[in-house]
Amino acid sequence: MRAAARLVLARTRPGSILLAHDLPLGGPRAIAILSLVVPELRRRGLRFVTVSELLRGAERRSSARAGPAAEVTSIGNSPETGQVSAG
Repeated sequence: MRAAARLVLARTRPGSILLAHDLPLGGPRAIAILSLVVPELRRRGLRFVTVSELLRGAERRSSARAGPAAEVTSIGNSPETGQVSAG
């Protein structure tokens, strides 16, 4: 789980979306990973908002910037391997 948390922390930046899967066994693992990730992201000055709030802010900035409004990082079980994944 610590490896997945490190990967999430390495990929998360302002505008990222963290998506936690609630699959069989995914819920408890996602919660464990998020319990490591959330305090560190807050320490870095990031805050958590709803997707609607994020996209509203991105729409206001989109005329000045090209590219996607947000990047999604997925946390949960891989159906093929049963392993926790982040990416």
